[in-house]
Amino acid sequence: MPIHRESRELIKWVWGKRNEKTVNALEFKINAPGIKWGCLLMDNWKSFKRAFSSTNHL
Repeated sequence: MPIHRESRELIKWVWGKRNEKTVNALEFKINAPGIKWGCLLMDNWKSFKRAFSSTNHL
């Protein structure tokens, strides 16, 4: 879930299974105009690793 670095506010989220459909829905939301992000903190989802392979992971 994308969380604002300074305010710790939850920015976007989706509810679903740990699959590509859910990851794609989240990616669509966080790539919306006005949202800038540089890294992701995530657990070991294979679908996340595929979708965000070129992203800086923490």
